[in-house]
Amino acid sequence: MIFDTSFIDFVTSLFPSISPYVQEQTKHSLEQFYEHGKTFECYNTKSLGGICQGDIVENVKVPIIGMDGSINIAERTVLIISNSCDIENDDYILIAPFYSFNEGDFSQSQITELKNNRFFGKMYFPDVSEEEMFADFSHIQSLPKQYFDDGIKNERMHIKHSLNLVGFYLLLCKLTIHFMRPEDKQLQSDREHIDFILDEQ
Repeated sequence: MIFDTSFIDFVTSLFPSISPYVQEQTKHSLEQFYEHGKTFECYNTKSLGGICQGDIVENVKVPIIGMDGSINIAERTVLIISNSCDIENDDYILIAPFYSFNEGDFSQSQITELKNNRFFGKMYFPDVSEEEMFADFSHIQSLPKQYFDDGIKNERMHIKHSLNLVGFYLLLCKLTIHFMRPEDKQLQSDREHIDFILDEQ
C-alpha cells in the first residue's frame, strides 16, 4: 500500500489530537468562566438565521433506545452538534438531547460539578437564565435535516437560543475535551503499528 508523504505529514500533525498540556490548558480556560460562582451570558440576543452549530431547538421528537433495544419517541429540547458548514451540505444533523437535573440520579455535589462543566460528556450552559438542564454527549445521534427544516417552517419546532461567541467557544472546548483528549497510554501502546511504503516521487 502506497501513501503520499504529504498525507502522512498531515496525519502526523494531527495526532495525538491534543497534548495533555493543551488538555489541561483547555480545562483551565473553562474554569475561568466560573470565577466567583457567577453565571454569564452565552446566548445570542437573536437567532443566527437557519440552523447553526450550538443552536438549542425545542420540541424535537427524538428516538430513545432502551437497554433492551426497544425504541420510544420523546419530545426533547436538543443541542445542535454538527458543524454549521456540514449542516449546509449534509442530509443529517447531529444532535444531543437535553435532560433536566431531576432526570438523573445526581447528588448536590455532582450537580455543582455538572454546572461547572467538569463532566466530559455533559454540556451545561451557565447562562444568566439559569436553566436547569444539560446536553448529554453520550446520547448524540443524527436526525434528517429535512425534519428540522419542515418543523421550523411549520412552527412545530423553535430555535430557542443561538450561542454568542463566548457560548460557542465554551461548546468547542467541551467537544474538544470530550472527543479529542488522548486515550489511555496503555491502550495507545496496544495499538498495532503499520509500516508504510511511502511514495517519495
